[in-house]
Amino acid sequence: MSEPESRPVYSRTQKIVLVVLICTLAAGLFLLKHIRAASSSPFALSPGDQDAYAFKVDINKAPWREIACLPGIGDKKAQAIVAERDTHGPFASVDDLARVSGIGPKTIEDIKPFVAVGKTGE
Repeated sequence: MSEPESRPVYSRTQKIVLVVLICTLAAGLFLLKHIRAASSSPFALSPGDQDAYAFKVDINKAPWREIACLPGIGDKKAQAIVAERDTHGPFASVDDLARVSGIGPKTIEDIKPFVAVGKTGE
């Protein structure tokens, strides 16, 4: 007596579709990981020719998150700058940042190419 032929669990077409779906999922996860890694990495500004930067952070209007991107500032100092601005009024010049604790002449010189001081009342 011969044994009946057993049917494969998946047909050839189903196996091909399954492999394509798994490869697509793996490629999507790989791309998602690298896109997230690229977008979460912080950028850094570096000093250079002052005229080379068209965009400047207005320390009298910018939120602390923008100010935190300046070289040598970070979150804590940026929040202190905004608190100082809110408490004692706008800065008349970049050099007025010296009134913020933890910001000295070296830091002021490093950020000057990236900072603007907008007029008050605008």
